[in-house]
Amino acid sequence: HRPLSCGCFDLTAMCREAYLLFREDYRDLFDGEDVEIGPEKALRVVADETLTLQILWNLFGNALKYAAPYGKVFVRLVDESGFIRVEFADEGPGLSAHERRHAFDRYYRAKTVLKSGKGGFGIGLCTAREFARMMGGELTVCANVPKGCVFALSLPKAM
Repeated sequence: HRPLSCGCFDLTAMCREAYLLFREDYRDLFDGEDVEIGPEKALRVVADETLTLQILWNLFGNALKYAAPYGKVFVRLVDESGFIRVEFADEGPGLSAHERRHAFDRYYRAKTVLKSGKGGFGIGLCTAREFARMMGGELTVCANVPKGCVFALSLPKAM
């Protein structure tokens, strides 16, 4: 492992930067529309920029692969008590309670993912969560109502 190189940066801007890697694919699915990333204001965190970008790429990539074909993906940043949370909410098929409990287990792949035939090794979310925790943050998943999932990355807020 390389040592952490934590600094202060704008997480909103980084979300927009990470999205650029996937923008054309999302626009193809959403009739030319972009994923909404809001709010517009700068929200600063203290974290490792490289690891944060890798986590965001994983979340955008997973949403594109597994959820976006079924409906919109929304990315929202929330300022909350010492942390900035980035929520990736989708309207896809979602995960069962059992699948959500195991979503971050190394090599775990949900039944719906296995049935889809889409590639993967079941290490992306596990690694992304490890990165978040190394930086004093967290990566979680919950159900989106009425359907889909919300993956949320929380990182320490810059004071």
